[in-house]
Amino acid sequence: MPGGRRRDGQSGFTLIEVIVVLVILGVLSGVIAPNYFSMVQESDTAMARGAASEGLGRLYSAVGLYYVHEKSRPTGLSQLRGDAYLGTDESDQLDLGEYRLSFSQTNGGESVRIAVEALTDQGGYRDTGVVLIQEWPME
Repeated sequence: MPGGRRRDGQSGFTLIEVIVVLVILGVLSGVIAPNYFSMVQESDTAMARGAASEGLGRLYSAVGLYYVHEKSRPTGLSQLRGDAYLGTDESDQLDLGEYRLSFSQTNGGESVRIAVEALTDQGGYRDTGVVLIQEWPME
């Protein structure tokens, strides 16, 4: 009798019952774990893409602010550094807390590359593989 009293006066589960439960748990964890880790990876990538989109929005805003203040379009990222425009430091990086954006001009200055790095548990940053390219000059 599962879980009840048996004829010999002892109660509990038989070895077969325990093995069946362990096999079922093993199969379930084998099916669920890969799906979980895949969803976590997709979530991380989506968050990194969101950070890249934020960087692109900041870039557009910085170009607009520069145009309003200077009455001309910026010719490079160096003109957008600092809190007044893009908010980047001298290395053209912007810290967003969990993410750090790196801005650089590529293709001989014809485009801007925004790379996203994620903060690690150890306090450093790791490359997320998310990169956004925007043509320059921006219209």
